[in-house]
Amino acid sequence: MAIAKAIDSCIDEDILSDFLNEHYREVSKMLNWEYDADAKERVLREEGRKEGHAEGIVEGIAEGAELLASLIASGMPLEKALEKIKSDATN
Repeated sequence: MAIAKAIDSCIDEDILSDFLNEHYREVSKMLNWEYDADAKERVLREEGRKEGHAEGIVEGIAEGAELLASLIASGMPLEKALEKIKSDATN
């Protein structure tokens, strides 16, 4: 109720009146939105999980490339080195 009065007051005083007239319901919904700390925490955890997953993939690729280079440098044929890396990754 107070939010509707505030929006109406802004319109009456010609403060963003064109915008508020056009987007009245949307503005009202946004201002009535309640802060949900649990929802925020869930979003932050999910973002952190995704970021950690992406970092893990990058690190895994870098480690695999290093291992591949090391095996090839030691004289192991490329196909055999790739098989070893694949085998190590699944165990």
